[in-house]
Amino acid sequence: MSLKAFHILFVTLASVLSFVFAAWALQVPVEDGMPVYRYMGGLGLLFGAALITYGFWFWRKIRRLA
Repeated sequence: MSLKAFHILFVTLASVLSFVFAAWALQVPVEDGMPVYRYMGGLGLLFGAALITYGFWFWRKIRRLA
């Protein structure tokens, strides 16, 4: 497996994991005034979107170089 393919695979898996984490964090019931799970869920969504954006940017960049 080439380094480029591994990079695309790694970014894809990282974004999927980020969205799974966000889904888990957002479904945890807020008890005892602990909204930290909501913040973590929001950050998970934000990082997942950033990873997808980065993945498309990287894909376009390697298409031009190849």
